[in-house]
Amino acid sequence: MKNVSDNPNSRIIVALDYSDPEKAMALVNACSGSGLKWKVGKELFTIAGPDIVKRIQDAGGYVFLDLKYHDIPNTVGGAAKAAAKLGVDLFNLHAEGGFEMMEAAVSGAKAGNPDNPPKVVGVTVLTSLNDRDMNVMGNMDSAGARVVRMGNLARLAGLDGLVCSPKELRDLRYMWPEAALITPGIVPEWAADNKDQKRKMTPAQAIIDGTTYMVIGRAITKAENPLEAIERIVREIEEAMPNHGKNALNIMEQQRVNYMLKMYQLDADRFIKAR
Repeated sequence: MKNVSDNPNSRIIVALDYSDPEKAMALVNACSGSGLKWKVGKELFTIAGPDIVKRIQDAGGYVFLDLKYHDIPNTVGGAAKAAAKLGVDLFNLHAEGGFEMMEAAVSGAKAGNPDNPPKVVGVTVLTSLNDRDMNVMGNMDSAGARVVRMGNLARLAGLDGLVCSPKELRDLRYMWPEAALITPGIVPEWAADNKDQKRKMTPAQAIIDGTTYMVIGRAITKAENPLEAIERIVREIEEAMPNHGKNALNIMEQQRVNYMLKMYQLDADRFIKAR
């Protein structure tokens, strides 16, 4: 299998947002050997349990367990250990759970699978939220500023990367060059509009802005022909790959991010020193 840098299929994480595990497995089996990755979220995991992870793994699939852990550190550490023992390749948590919770998740992942721990990524701000939503919840940061703040905290806590809106890709790629950046809210121009994704982007633009992996759900799973939809997305990614990450921040944009980081780093340093 080609690595992530030269296989466009490996950039795609298909969101298996099905209520029927057999439909999910039909798509996984139809794409066996393709290099695609598979996201198991709350609905499918609640219905099918850990067995669906094992079935995807038995079919040779890479599993992103999307349960967005958010609880006290001890609880999340235990869940992370269980996810690692289950053998998932990647799982996520809400960075809003705090520094100690994220540290516990990293430790739990390593304890559950010392030889090959799963990657741990932090959800910054849900793609269903915009600046107005943030303000209504009493957060005076813009969505973009909150993403940078949470992203910096996740980096300091030892996570492997972030789940973020494609709109913040450029800021985060500048801030954390080696991070795995996973972007939901990816909607091809030809796909039906997902109105619950307020900060979204096409696959080609996400590649140009520096995404590592993109999560795509309904554009594939609700398509009349999912395999044809995947092929169209792969072609779009392949055409964009020579320009991967080339839409970097300009000098003024870098200064904006640097200013935010300076403020947020002071807050983080004070917290870490006080522990």
